[in-house]
Amino acid sequence: MIRIVYHASTHDGRNALLACIAALSLVLSACGSATAPTATPAPARSSAQTVPVTASEFAFDIAQTTFKAHTPYTFMITNAGAVPHEWVLMEQGAMHEHSAHDMMTSVSAEELTAGAQVSRQLTFDAPGTYEIACRLPGHYEAGMKTTITVEE
Repeated sequence: MIRIVYHASTHDGRNALLACIAALSLVLSACGSATAPTATPAPARSSAQTVPVTASEFAFDIAQTTFKAHTPYTFMITNAGAVPHEWVLMEQGAMHEHSAHDMMTSVSAEELTAGAQVSRQLTFDAPGTYEIACRLPGHYEAGMKTTITVEE
């Protein structure tokens, strides 16, 4: 342990303070080097398969429509259209339920504005038939939906 004693009668206050700070800095830097080095963690590697999806007026262009259950996917959704769109993944036939319970994942119109790109990660728990749709008024009816299949 280092003990620094300051006597006001023998030292100028400013010089003593600077000397104390310098000594303390040296001690702390020496102590710091004895500790374990810090490191920036490497980014986690994603094993998810990337699936590009393009939204436009009034359709989804998706590179893949058949998926495997229990496999992670990252959907990269790009709005190439001139107006906002939604991207809702749900069980087929749930369009008119308008319940968050029926949606597996979604991207809101506030997120998917014209020119925006958004990603969502998803692992399908079970095989089945699902639908990707835009629920904005008139978009679904204009054909902005696509069916996907999940196999075991």
